[in-house]
Amino acid sequence: MNKDDMTYDNPYDESFYIVPEDTEETETEEGTDIAAGDTGSTSEFVIDLAGVSTKEEFHDRVREGIETPDYYGNNLDALYDILTEDYDGKTIKVLGWDKAASEMRDYIGKFRKMCCEVCDEYQEIKIIFSEDKG
Repeated sequence: MNKDDMTYDNPYDESFYIVPEDTEETETEEGTDIAAGDTGSTSEFVIDLAGVSTKEEFHDRVREGIETPDYYGNNLDALYDILTEDYDGKTIKVLGWDKAASEMRDYIGKFRKMCCEVCDEYQEIKIIFSEDKG
């Protein structure tokens, strides 16, 4: 991933974060890169994708992690709408994305691209992708 323009070639090459371009990078005690913006986050949500092997299971984990409304449509377009309508000023951590089943790589790549679009459009939202370094 090229952090300067928020694009990436291989969604599985490294741990990275997606945040607006006007934030600066910091490092936590655990060593996970996060973004330090000027708005602060009032809430933090976690989506754990470890072991996910189907789109249905992916969206079940999303539902659990960010508490989607009942009308959530179980697709990336619906997820984009939910994030841009309800998660302004929030931080979402995505864990285990690198431990999902190999058949989910393309879909998770699309999910990560969608997250880039969300953060480019709505700069109050922070989405952090973290991989287990242990």
